[in-house]
Amino acid sequence: MELTGIPARTGAALSDRIDLYLTLHFDEAWQPLIGGRFKFGLTGGQLKLKLENGQMPEQSRQIHGNVQLFDENSTACQVTGSGTETEPCWVFALKPLASPPVLKAEIKNFRLGTLQVKEMPCEVRGVFEVPPACVRLTHVEGLWPHDISPNKHAVLERKLVMSIDDLQLKPNLSRAVVLQYNSLEVSPHWSSYQTEESAVSSAELETLIQQVLAAKTDDFVELANIAGLNPLSDFAGANLQGTNLNAANLAGAHLAGANLRGSLLNDADLSEADLSLANFAGADLSGALLSDANLQDADLHRCALALVSLSGANLKGANLREANLSNANLSDADLSDANLAGADLRHAGLVLTNLTGANLAGALVQEARFKKDSGLSEEMEADLKRRGAIFEEL
Repeated sequence: MELTGIPARTGAALSDRIDLYLTLHFDEAWQPLIGGRFKFGLTGGQLKLKLENGQMPEQSRQIHGNVQLFDENSTACQVTGSGTETEPCWVFALKPLASPPVLKAEIKNFRLGTLQVKEMPCEVRGVFEVPPACVRLTHVEGLWPHDISPNKHAVLERKLVMSIDDLQLKPNLSRAVVLQYNSLEVSPHWSSYQTEESAVSSAELETLIQQVLAAKTDDFVELANIAGLNPLSDFAGANLQGTNLNAANLAGAHLAGANLRGSLLNDADLSEADLSLANFAGADLSGALLSDANLQDADLHRCALALVSLSGANLKGANLREANLSNANLSDADLSDANLAGADLRHAGLVLTNLTGANLAGALVQEARFKKDSGLSEEMEADLKRRGAIFEEL
């Protein structure tokens, strides 16, 4: 990370403003560890500025809200600006479902905005932080056998991801720089720093890996506990592909952005869970409890959701194309802008459901029950009735 400032000029004289620019380089990195090695990449991070004797009002920033950037190789990166005048911040994130699955890009001289200097000395302290949810392992060698169960693999991979920052492995996931201006007539003093090293050792991690491998159980929650992980809070953005979570109690879990492609979640309790942007493509959630869950922009393509309770769930923009929702309870759910093309909604309950902008092209709706739904035009209602849907009287 590089942070630079260029004093602005008004005519021939310097003004009391500094234009701030950021350069970021993202790539995968190999890291040796306990007789093996692993490669990881990032899906994003957050830049936080702390301004002393200066401020950056929202109107003087380059980005308001969410925009999309591309590097010269067309890697899509979304940037969202927020924060206060003295502590502005920007979140950088790989576009969901992008390929490659990690950022491999250089963002050069990205203009953050204009700093208004109040008095000297003026200091800009910038920290770029990467939370565990934005770390992706892309390859592992020599740390555990390749033939272990998907549940053990998922827990071990997540433990390793959660340990990268704790162990202060190189390259560090936190970058920080300081620009200190004593005068706009001379170049600022530039320095960088890192957080203190953790007392956690690689030997402790090796012990936990061996304990998970030797465990006589394949229960996901039990394995997570053995690894010192909280199954409700430590798996946001985690790779849980192909795991067996049948009947697991994950009510209220934070699994935003998790990869659950092809996983088994029959009768699992995911009520009130944050599953936004999660990938459930091809997963089996038959009979699962998803009441009041947040599934906004989740990928549920060809997902088995028969007999699922989705009452009160947020499914805004979700991809439910060709999903099996037969006999599902979608009452009071928000399906605005959701893609239900080719979905099986036979015998499903859609009472008080928000269907504004939803795509129901080719969906099977025989004996699906509608009542007081919002977002349905008269033409759409008539078409659904012709296709076998039942509209209960008010």
